[in-house]
Amino acid sequence: MHIKIAEDFRQTVTIDDEHKYKVFITPYGDIGRWWVVRDKDLSGFKIFAPDAPDGAEIDYRIVAKREGYEDLRLKPAPSAYTDHFLYPDINDVPQEYRLKWMENYPQEEWEDSWLDALTPEQKAEIEKMRINEDK
Repeated sequence: MHIKIAEDFRQTVTIDDEHKYKVFITPYGDIGRWWVVRDKDLSGFKIFAPDAPDGAEIDYRIVAKREGYEDLRLKPAPSAYTDHFLYPDINDVPQEYRLKWMENYPQEEWEDSWLDALTPEQKAEIEKMRINEDK
């Protein structure tokens, strides 16, 4: 089965040897073993499903780089390292953000192992915080 990429979609994306596209297939029912092969002209792709019954149905989704934005990347967001939902383990946080990571959590719930993950300078900052709170 050959799937041609719609021309109106092709006009909005860049598809070439440097900017390949990805295809995601959802078969409806058992189509047996199958695989996707891109055509050499990059205008579409083929789905090979030699064991599929007649009338088998699939859906597909194509992901490609938007034209004019091929090399655009999200800006780094270092504040994300202080989010306990994104980084629940302090050991996954870069060293420079670990103190802020701890500060974003209620102090009475800090774990001793978190202190072990800090640098001596960060531990000194924790001690200063605790001294100031006791005053």
